[in-house]
Amino acid sequence: MEEISPFAKELAISLLDSSKFNCQLVGGVVRDRLLGVKVKDVDFLLDVENQSLKVVYDQLVSYLTLQSGEKYSVVSSERIKDFRTFKIGFKSLLDSFEFDFVFTRREYYSKIAVRPVVEAGGLMEDLARRDFSINAMAASKFDYRLDSITDVFDGIGDLRKKQIKILHDLSFRDDPSRLIRAVKFKNRFGFTLEGKTTKLFNEAIVSCYLPLLSSGRRYSEFLKLFSEATHVEILIELLDTGLLHQIFEVDEGLYPDQLRESLSMCKVLSEEEFLVMFFNSLDASSKRKVLANFPIIKSIKEKLRSL
Repeated sequence: MEEISPFAKELAISLLDSSKFNCQLVGGVVRDRLLGVKVKDVDFLLDVENQSLKVVYDQLVSYLTLQSGEKYSVVSSERIKDFRTFKIGFKSLLDSFEFDFVFTRREYYSKIAVRPVVEAGGLMEDLARRDFSINAMAASKFDYRLDSITDVFDGIGDLRKKQIKILHDLSFRDDPSRLIRAVKFKNRFGFTLEGKTTKLFNEAIVSCYLPLLSSGRRYSEFLKLFSEATHVEILIELLDTGLLHQIFEVDEGLYPDQLRESLSMCKVLSEEEFLVMFFNSLDASSKRKVLANFPIIKSIKEKLRSL
């Protein structure tokens, strides 16, 4: 994915500077700006207090349409009511991009590995629901100074220490997909896991929290890995930690050392190439289980059945 266009940046700055909306940047865009890496996605946090979500949504679409002028057409999405999120897309003859928005919310988990219960909340509550400290910062400016950043979990300090840190002790239990994302961010940035996070990460693997997620959610997180420049390193670490086999809910396999050796010889892998390699390390029963339980595309499934 390419860096956002100059017009997308201009539009983001306009929105942040507008007095019409209580709006801030949040998550990865803040992290990436602090790291000095290319910004590929822009997420906005809207604190609407007691205002009608529909009214704010309609005002936002109108404002962005006006600001876009004749350069881009604006394509708005319906709000996803349960999670208070929506997207607004922009299209021209030459390119397109999207902004992601979320109304501030708080979450709590009634059981391990289930979707959270979502309620209206404030800025601090929204930051507290996020996965890691480096993703739990908000900023009121695009070209911001440090004094424009809200950082209650010391994400800036963790960026300086080059470490991944969860926000509370039950983080991996509440949402085990964070185990996969921890490995992803660790390898993307060349970071390490913070001390206590390492302990809780290992305990979550032993407790087998990840297989408690639906197979669809696990496979969705798995597919996202192939867009990472370090996806081979991520897959190797998932194999070494036991998370790879927990994603697919199968035993370690017949030839884990052979699989690791094959992975270590690769620089780039597609979903299909990896699955072929992975299948060759499994017994017949595990192969059938994966084919039955995961939303693998038809053409790849047909190839895997022949192995």
